[in-house]
Amino acid sequence: MDTSTTSPVPEEAPVAKLQLNAKRKCALVVGFNGTKYRGLQMNADNCDRIDYVESDLLGAMKRAGVVKPDVVRLDEIQWTRSSRTDAGVSAARIVVSAKILVHEAPEVKGNRQLIG
Repeated sequence: MDTSTTSPVPEEAPVAKLQLNAKRKCALVVGFNGTKYRGLQMNADNCDRIDYVESDLLGAMKRAGVVKPDVVRLDEIQWTRSSRTDAGVSAARIVVSAKILVHEAPEVKGNRQLIG
């Protein structure tokens, strides 16, 4: 019996390719223990300090790859916050939003036209 005949190769399902570095305005709900912080809000004159919650959030977003490493000021990523806290104050939930880098599948991109 001749087994050298080639059998048809089954077609693979198309793999969704991700669009890298698409920027989208996203909301983040965060909570924190504020005992080691001077408060939530990082100001332009203290953006290099690490004892503000927003400083830690910005650093974490850089490490996660959703914010470019050269971002220094929060207004560069259209940062907004729902509220602020004072030094030593914790928060169960605070909403912040920023324009961050996301990976988006093509079918999601096409659905945006349905939102209006």
